[in-house]
Amino acid sequence: MSILRTREQQIATRAANCISEVKKEEKLAKRYGTLARKLPSLVLTNGLGQTLAFLKSKGYSQGTPKPDAAEALIYKHLCGHLLTSKDSDLLDTIMGENSLEYRYHTAEALAFAGWLKRFAEAELEAEEAA
Repeated sequence: MSILRTREQQIATRAANCISEVKKEEKLAKRYGTLARKLPSLVLTNGLGQTLAFLKSKGYSQGTPKPDAAEALIYKHLCGHLLTSKDSDLLDTIMGENSLEYRYHTAEALAFAGWLKRFAEAELEAEEAA
């Protein structure tokens, strides 16, 4: 018996898998949980391109992911959701897009970020507020 799944179910499953991956990494879990909670508002406020640039600037050093950088992991998860090719870089991809493609990727990123936020709230702690 074949079960058809809606697009929302597919996105939710992918987000749940990402949160399960993060739960195994105790050093990353709190920072990732905080970022996941903020991600939808970061995209809405700053735009997808600037949010990705922020994550990349904090999570990467000279193009290489920093060890224990939650920003690099959430960037990787966004790339995994939005790109079909594992060799592509999301920031490079969206910079060469027309406005219709950019809006599509923004909508997809927001849908994924919404599910990440929900699962992070349910399963991950957040950092202490300073």
